[in-house]
Amino acid sequence: MPFWETFYELCIKNNTRPNPVAKELGFSSAAVTQWKKGTVPSSKSAAKIAAYFNISVDQLLGGNQSGCDKLSAGELEHIKKYRSLDDMGAKAVDALLDIEYERCGRGSIRVSGKIAARSDEGISSAHAFPDDSVIAETEEIID
Repeated sequence: MPFWETFYELCIKNNTRPNPVAKELGFSSAAVTQWKKGTVPSSKSAAKIAAYFNISVDQLLGGNQSGCDKLSAGELEHIKKYRSLDDMGAKAVDALLDIEYERCGRGSIRVSGKIAARSDEGISSAHAFPDDSVIAETEEIID
């Protein structure tokens, strides 16, 4: 289903109309007219609209949702934020993701060439330093 049809149906299902939704999201009525004529919004705009309706961008743009490789608007926002990080920030996020992935039992962790041991502790933060070392601070999980 083309973007406009999906957008229009979502508006109707949510007891609203396209122009008020667009206005609330900061889009002009001219943008709505262009969408109606077949123009697809930019990825940033599509993510904003998808988040408003709590659906993935792929669903908004009419893609097939049969696979698990589809990204939600929230996941796209995480990617956007990650891409804006400097090297140190990216290393910290990578380290924390590795630690959490391991904690959930899905793999082994490699941080700066060393394998971190799996534990039953929760991670509260991870810090990356210019020398590529990473320190993860933990807090014990109490059931």
